[in-house]
This record gives sequence, C-alpha cells and structure tokens, in this order.
Amino acid sequence: MPRRRIARLCCLLVVAGCVPVQPTSAPIPKPNYSYTPTGPCAPAGSSHLTLAIVAPRWQDANPAANAGVMGQTYRNPQQRFFPDLSAAMRADFLQLVTCRGYLAKGPFDSFEAMVYPDRMSSELLLEPELLIKVDIGEVTAVEPDFLTALANSGQKKIRANASVSGRVNLSLKEPVTNTRMWVRSIEIPATPFTFDSDKLYPTSRMTDDMARMYLAADDGLARAVIPKLEAVYASVFSAADKYLNRQELTSVASQASDVRKRAAIRVPPE
Repeated sequence: MPRRRIARLCCLLVVAGCVPVQPTSAPIPKPNYSYTPTGPCAPAGSSHLTLAIVAPRWQDANPAANAGVMGQTYRNPQQRFFPDLSAAMRADFLQLVTCRGYLAKGPFDSFEAMVYPDRMSSELLLEPELLIKVDIGEVTAVEPDFLTALANSGQKKIRANASVSGRVNLSLKEPVTNTRMWVRSIEIPATPFTFDSDKLYPTSRMTDDMARMYLAADDGLARAVIPKLEAVYASVFSAADKYLNRQELTSVASQASDVRKRAAIRVPPE
C-alpha cells in the first residue's frame, strides 16, 4: 500500500477517534392512543344523567421536564409521556360517556375550573387519576464493535431493564360538594421489557442513577415503551366501559342527590 494512502488512513482513524459520532435513528412513531367503545352507542341523553368530566390528572403534580447537561432529562420517565397520554384520555373519556347515553360537560382542567352552574346542572363528576409508572431498573453498558469504539472515544450505548405498571383510579363525585361517592381502581400489572439507548454515552464516568436519568429522555426508551402504553390505554378503557354502566351510575347519582340535599339544608340563610 502506498505511503500516502497509509498516511491518509491513519489521519482518518485519528480524526474518527477524536470526534464522537452519534448514531442516527429513525423518527419515533407517534403514539396511537385511541379507544372505540364496543357495541352500538346509545341515543344521546337517553340515560337522563349528566356527567361533568375532569381531565385525567397525574399523581405527580409537576410533570415538567428539567434541563440537563446532555439534553432534556426528567425526574421520572413517565413525565415524558404524560402530555400525549392525558390528552388522548381526555378526549376518549368524553367519547365513551357520550356513547353510553350520558350528557357530558367538560372536560374541565380541574374541579376548581368548573363554574357553579355547571356543577348544579350535573348529577355526577367523573375524575380519572393516573398512577402509571415507567421504571428503569438495571443498566449495563453495551460493548461496541471495534470501529464504533474507535470512532466514539469510548462512548457506549446503555442497555436497561424496565417495566410499566400502576393503576388508574376512576372516581365519581357529587359535583357541588365534591364528595367522593364511588371509586374503581383499574390495575395495570407490571410489564417488563429491555431496551438499548439510541445515543452513545460516556458510561465510564456515569453512575447508574445518572444513566437512568439520561435514558428517560433517550429515544430508545420511547420506542420500547410506547407500544406498552398503547396496550395499557386499551385495557384501561375496556375496564372503564364496563364500570360506567347505566345501572351503576343511576344508583350512585341517587346517593349523590341525597348528599347535595343534606348539604343545602346545612347551609344557613344569609
């Protein structure tokens, strides 16, 4: 091999070893969170009950992301997926309630966001609470091939064991007093999975907790967890459809009416 070609090859190898090159990945597919109620829909208003719907809320009241030195990071992995999941549930709970023959008001951002006339004109208030967790467990460095290691100065992908678990609580409340009348908990059994990061990281300088923090924002987690969350979404609405049956809600609405009457009696006249 001519000396010039050897020298050029050596220069390329030196440059490759000094300039880390992050692998390119395809865009993350947009989550398909959707639910179509089973069976035919009842005529609108046929149940003679009006439900006010509060948008699903996360157990963690602050799902905002924090900025990290290597990009966007999250205190909890589920914070990353909350906005899309919550927005889809907000729309599909409204669709489900309407399909089952209930009149619906909302969805409202919170109980406090409801004005008094909306509370008075509703028999029940439906409030879903999300306690879904995405846990990242054991993490290990993935040993790269020779050329990848040479081109990326010892940076490696990270492999992690993770799981999705938790539950969704459905609460029915009396809308004026905000008294909880009925609760059903939809359990989400732990679903384990393993994934590799899309990006390369300086793993020799990372603790396991640091690795988990960066993995929460890595696209590799999103690719692996979104199909799991889509399955969770379908199971939650399938259970909710069964719980929100007309006989059950009519009984709860009757009890809520008694609570409202007793509360009105206790209010002294001005």
